[in-house]
Amino acid sequence: MSLDHGVLNAPLRKRGNLERQIDRSLADQRRDREARAKAARRQFTADWQEALGLIDRMTDEHVARLAEKAGRQKRSVRKWLREQAGIDPQLVVKALREGGAE
Repeated sequence: MSLDHGVLNAPLRKRGNLERQIDRSLADQRRDREARAKAARRQFTADWQEALGLIDRMTDEHVARLAEKAGRQKRSVRKWLREQAGIDPQLVVKALREGGAE
């Protein structure tokens, strides 16, 4: 690797402020990361609310089918689904839609 003596011989004030460039880059990265996290939280909340809506609209026969399929008691299926919706709401929405809970 060869050194560019033209840049090395330039005074520091003409090279630019490296710390300011690093700080700006880190601030940009932090802003992007926070924006992605905020969007993910919004998406999770929307999915969670959709899952809870589907759970509330489940009929008794749908609960019975799901209880049999999952090997659970009928009275605990809704509670179990609400717990799962808090962990992975997209999975609950997908399972209930495939099972005809709309």
